[in-house]
Amino acid sequence: MQTTPVTNFAVGTVTAPGYNASDTSIVLVTGHGSRFPSTFPYPLIWWNATDFASPADDPNREIVLVVGRSGDTLTVTRGQEGISATTKNTANKTYRMFLGITKNMWDGLQSRAFTQSFRGVFLQSHPDSDKRLSQVRLISAEAIVMNDGEEVRDWLGHVTVPFNFATANGVGGLDTGSEQPSTWYKIFALWNGVNGAGVRALMAQRAKTLALGTEYTTGEDASQGLRSAVDNSTVRIGQLFQSSVAGKLVMADVKLVRTGSPTGNLWFTIETNNAGVPSNTIQATSDLIDVSRIPTTATVVRIGFRVPPTILADFNLHVVAHGDYAVSASNFISWRMDGSAASYSLGHKSLYDSDTGTWTQDTDDDMYFRIYVATNDAALVVPGGYRYAHIGWAYNDGSSNLRQFVQADRHWQLANLGEGQIVNELTAAITLVDLRDWLPPLDMIVAEFGLTATGAAAAVAAIGDVKCTDLSNVSPAGAQALLRAGGAAEIPESSQHVTLSFSALMIDSSAGADLYLRSFNF
Repeated sequence: MQTTPVTNFAVGTVTAPGYNASDTSIVLVTGHGSRFPSTFPYPLIWWNATDFASPADDPNREIVLVVGRSGDTLTVTRGQEGISATTKNTANKTYRMFLGITKNMWDGLQSRAFTQSFRGVFLQSHPDSDKRLSQVRLISAEAIVMNDGEEVRDWLGHVTVPFNFATANGVGGLDTGSEQPSTWYKIFALWNGVNGAGVRALMAQRAKTLALGTEYTTGEDASQGLRSAVDNSTVRIGQLFQSSVAGKLVMADVKLVRTGSPTGNLWFTIETNNAGVPSNTIQATSDLIDVSRIPTTATVVRIGFRVPPTILADFNLHVVAHGDYAVSASNFISWRMDGSAASYSLGHKSLYDSDTGTWTQDTDDDMYFRIYVATNDAALVVPGGYRYAHIGWAYNDGSSNLRQFVQADRHWQLANLGEGQIVNELTAAITLVDLRDWLPPLDMIVAEFGLTATGAAAAVAAIGDVKCTDLSNVSPAGAQALLRAGGAAEIPESSQHVTLSFSALMIDSSAGADLYLRSFNF
């Protein structure tokens, strides 16, 4: 679970007043930026320290959310936690910002103080044929621990408490908003009683969406070497981009290829912009990747950020590739790109030269990339007087119909295996399979997959998480599980469980086989 970054005694003085209510770039006195965290986001309280010793006394005080910092310059989102943005432009006044606990931070601490848990829960899409596409039913629950820590028993007999995606907001429907297709929903148990007595009900909340913020995958005709002596002294590669949506930048897809046998690590950062090139101010860093595991055939690889930065829409950022393996003309990693009149209008490639220690723009090249941002990551809107516990998941498909499921405690399974076909006709190559529409947006999840035959012969597939880029269907090396399908019938005959992160898996399979999802545990 991500927490708000903090530092002790984090108080900074803002440079001379002159900020209006819409300014989002705030400059602190030289050296004061280092008093604040270098990871994001976190709230700051901004007030007139000349006239008011405490911000509580300043009628124009404001809470802002810091989403980036370059030296002493903060990038902020104004007017947070229900407090409107105000001007900070009174002459001869000193304005300060400090990192102190706010209501949202306190509420977050309180929510983590209790465990929402349960046992003996049986949940499913409604068993009646006229309701199964629009309602979820709690069959029974031995006990559910609510958000305040109280355990509520005796959910037996409450079999007629449906959740209906079409109802009004509140108890028995969505917490807020309207029904959305191709969307995961959290299912919550509600209770408003004391000493075990009271109303028991269900409610759903739209889960966060891992949305595609921006991409460029066109015209892939060349590669840019990273730490390649063939490409002079290029030791970092950057791609300028803008996301069309705001939120937490969770992951990125890039297309990589290995030449020779480099030894070492590869990683990616998200960095702010400085006149069209990366600023070297890092907002987030990915896991390290063993370069020896990158295939020698160009392969799409998903890069995840364990502590994702919060980004703004239409804001210049760079995704930057780094490595620590020796610079070589024969052993290196390359990032695929469009090297002939690239047409990504929101950015371009940049190269960092170790000889000069400078970045250089290359405006007619664009790297192959996708950026994914978590949106709709909102707090649950709880009906007055109710306590709650998250007890399950449901998926509303592209036709706004529920995907049929049964759930026993934390084991979620498709009620109809035929609805679980993820990929029809796999190819005989290492492939990234995107699972955003098949698994809920969790940091890590254990999922069960099955494989069919090719329709003409038996099939085999090696599968693993996003780091398993070197898996092989003829060898267990690099894989987490090996799937087999005998005969020739295109029916999943057996299955394997794998632990996945960042809503994707890697697979290398016999051409013509089909991949199915059976279940997941959360």
